Amino acid sequence: MTDATLARADLRRDQLVIGMVGTAHFFSHFFQLALPPLFPLLHEELAVDYATLGFLMTLFYATSGTAQAFAGILVDRLGAKRVLVFGMVTMAGATTLAALAPAYWALIPVAIAAGLGNSVFHPSDLSILSLKVSRHRLGRAFGIHSFLGALGYAAAAFAIAFLAEAFGWRAAAATVGLGGVVVAVLIAASGDLLATPAQGRRSAATGPGIGYLQLIAMPVIVLVFLYFAITSAAGLGIQNFAAAAALQIYGISLAEAAVVVTVYLILMAGGILIGGILADRTARHALTTVGGTIAAGLLMIVASLHGLSLPVLAGVIGVSGFCFGLAGPSRDLMVRGVIPAGSTGKVFGFVYCGGDAGATVAPLLFGFLLDHGLARGV
Repeated sequence: MTDATLARADLRRDQLVIGMVGTAHFFSHFFQLALPPLFPLLHEELAVDYATLGFLMTLFYATSGTAQAFAGILVDRLGAKRVLVFGMVTMAGATTLAALAPAYWALIPVAIAAGLGNSVFHPSDLSILSLKVSRHRLGRAFGIHSFLGALGYAAAAFAIAFLAEAFGWRAAAATVGLGGVVVAVLIAASGDLLATPAQGRRSAATGPGIGYLQLIAMPVIVLVFLYFAITSAAGLGIQNFAAAAALQIYGISLAEAAVVVTVYLILMAGGILIGGILADRTARHALTTVGGTIAAGLLMIVASLHGLSLPVLAGVIGVSGFCFGLAGPSRDLMVRGVIPAGSTGKVFGFVYCGGDAGATVAPLLFGFLLDHGLARGV
């Protein structure tokens, strides 16, 4: 085979890997929002209040965050593809079973099972990309992976509400769940395309015990964990509380505040894609990560100042989102660069637990600030 033929085959393989892993990530984020858009209908039919329904999401994220570190160990022991198929089947199956729930109590094990399935995606996805995609395309691979996850959130809010309005919430949940089963079958049937080395029990014996504790105690791993926790809390605060904060600070309408947040999300998605290209063209991933994060933070502080016009406010927050998105792919490449051989799943599983930890704390912190009239503090 000629060099050109080999290059085309290499490109085609990378495209298939990125496409399939990205699709799995899209559906993982889609499933995370499978129930919340249905809450108004569940509130009426099951006769439960919104706080009680919200507890389902608390169970979901608590389960996911707790299990994610263990999922990373399984990725290294069994191979990422097997664990990814398990996660997709579990989330899809749980969502499908939600359609059969006769009462609220039946949704509790569904939320726990869905959280367990959700825990595998980051360690599985990022291990497959790290080990199967060519090094010079890895930044773009991480960028597309993050972008499709964000797209999954956006698609879920619309698609699930549309299906529920047209066919009822039970049909909506069943349809979404069965769609995930189809994706799981496609991943399972992909042969060696997504297969990663399985370390087996003997190799894993040095990982989950003392070796694992030594691994996660490495200063660089601890710092990355803290970075994920803090930036996850910040990102969740912006997405969920920036509109309410803008209402208090600027006195704008809810629709205008929603436009500001939408601009932020759109430009953040654009930043992720461009950040993937940038990550492949430079080796200074720490500089890109730190620079993008600091710029995003400083711009958000500017947004807290009273006196900005609505277009300027939207622009400042939007550029902040762009800078934050720009840092993402370089961040993932930076993490990959410090992972010891055979520990890809464990490290990605552990550091992404930081993201779940931040997401758990953020609503309490930002809700407290807003309740006490401290919108600028958000």
